[in-house]
Amino acid sequence: MKILQAQGIKIKVCYAQLQKRIIKVGMLFVQNITNLEVYVGYRTSASAVLIAEDRIVSENLLPGFDFE
Repeated sequence: MKILQAQGIKIKVCYAQLQKRIIKVGMLFVQNITNLEVYVGYRTSASAVLIAEDRIVSENLLPGFDFE
C-alpha cells in the first residue's frame, strides 16, 4: 500500500490500483462460408467473448485486469 499526499490530503492507494494490466482480445471470423458461419461466425463467436468477459468481471476471476 502506498500513501500519496498533496495539499494536505492523504490518499491510500493499493498497489493493484497503480498497475492495471490489459488483456487485448483479438477475434478472427469466417465470412461468406455458409457451412462454417454457424460455428465460427461473428454472431456466435463475438457474443461468446462478451459473455465470457462479463462473467470474468462479475466473478472477479482476474482482479487488476482490464479488457480491450
